[in-house]
Amino acid sequence: QVVIVGIPVLFLVSGNPTASFFLQSAMIFVLCMSMLSLIFVPKIIILKNRNGGKLWHARSVTRPTGDVVESARAGITVITSKNIAECGFDTSRRVRNNDDTIRDLHTQLGESHEMIRLLEEQLNEKERNSEANIRDLRALLKQSQERIRTLERGE
Repeated sequence: QVVIVGIPVLFLVSGNPTASFFLQSAMIFVLCMSMLSLIFVPKIIILKNRNGGKLWHARSVTRPTGDVVESARAGITVITSKNIAECGFDTSRRVRNNDDTIRDLHTQLGESHEMIRLLEEQLNEKERNSEANIRDLRALLKQSQERIRTLERGE
């Protein structure tokens, strides 16, 4: 509707730059607000219905002094050294667990490097054995060829 009404009016005020600018700005504002309203008004209605008709509801928030107060901003909790245990943030336990995990990973990494080294040694040994077997087979082939030639000459 804004476009249907706005474009003909734009042609009418095209000679007046101030009116043209105002009308273009108003059209853009109305179009953007209508799109945003389509997105956010249903969300606001759902939020209002969940909170018993109130758009915002108070939740307890801890100030840096450690006092619990009512706040209009929902879901904000200030974590301080006084209330850290109450909030379930035992950082020293987490740090110890992370250190243990890092040590375990380092151990596993060292074991993996050792396993890779052993497998490389086995592969090199098999390659050496394969090369020796090929040399032996070539020597046997040469001996067989020489024996065949001697038998062919002798007959």
